[in-house]
Amino acid sequence: MPTSIEPARRRAPAGRPGILPAALLIALLPGCGPPQVSGEHRELVLRLATGSSTQDPGILGRAAEEVDRLSSTGELSGAQEAAFRSILDAADDGDWDRARRLSYALRDAQRPTEEDRKRVADRTLPGMKPFGPAPPGQPTDRP
Repeated sequence: MPTSIEPARRRAPAGRPGILPAALLIALLPGCGPPQVSGEHRELVLRLATGSSTQDPGILGRAAEEVDRLSSTGELSGAQEAAFRSILDAADDGDWDRARRLSYALRDAQRPTEEDRKRVADRTLPGMKPFGPAPPGQPTDRP
């Protein structure tokens, strides 16, 4: 029994002490989660996300053919192929929600490559359009 000086100790709920810390530890371990897909295959990640979110078997069929081709030529790592196939398998089983969740998780897990960073740093942005009506005698694209 706590005294007025000693604060009451809170106990973890019975049955599952430590579940949350264990889950956080597992989630933060390196190597967990979807793999990084090489830059030349990032478009395939987007096609899988599009095909699963629109539930379009045609898009996913073409993506499956691409995965087969890349796999047969050895261009995919085992982790990349497994991630792609898990999305395709879920869609084949008619579990569109799972296919969408897997494809979005894979898409969202991608980090910019050095090539991505360089492309963004080197891009030129268009100039700002003037605000208001065009000066007299100048063509305008406004109605």
